[in-house]
Amino acid sequence: MDKTDIKLIQAVQDDSRQTLAQLSQRCATSPSSVARRLKRLEDDGVIAGYTATVSPAGLGFKQDIFVEVTLRGQDGASMAAFEAAIAGVRQVLSCWLMSGEFDYLVRVVARDAGDYEQLHRHLSQLPGVQRLRSSFSLRQVLWRQIQPTY
Repeated sequence: MDKTDIKLIQAVQDDSRQTLAQLSQRCATSPSSVARRLKRLEDDGVIAGYTATVSPAGLGFKQDIFVEVTLRGQDGASMAAFEAAIAGVRQVLSCWLMSGEFDYLVRVVARDAGDYEQLHRHLSQLPGVQRLRSSFSLRQVLWRQIQPTY
């Protein structure tokens, strides 16, 4: 990866809707070079995809909650059943298998406290769940994507 690749990655992170001509201007290279580089970065898994960032608050989900989930057992079947079930919960934005005191850290969104109460009941009934511990976010301090360096 060279400086042009890094400029290209940063440009796509800033606005992935730019044309090849716009990207080539920003990276000081030809549009054909940009196209080849993008293809290589995609094939190498550096660029994993292109998406629109949708604000949960813009859709009425004003509250972010982080839920620590402890399962009754940590065998493969229990974990697989929980992971399959959590993937089907629409308000779950991310789920991480963790080391330490709990098994999973789940980020969910809710419209309000009543909405979260219903979601909490649903989460507590997922396969293998022994305990939930919720922490309500006050505000997001920082969010960013990884910035490549050369």
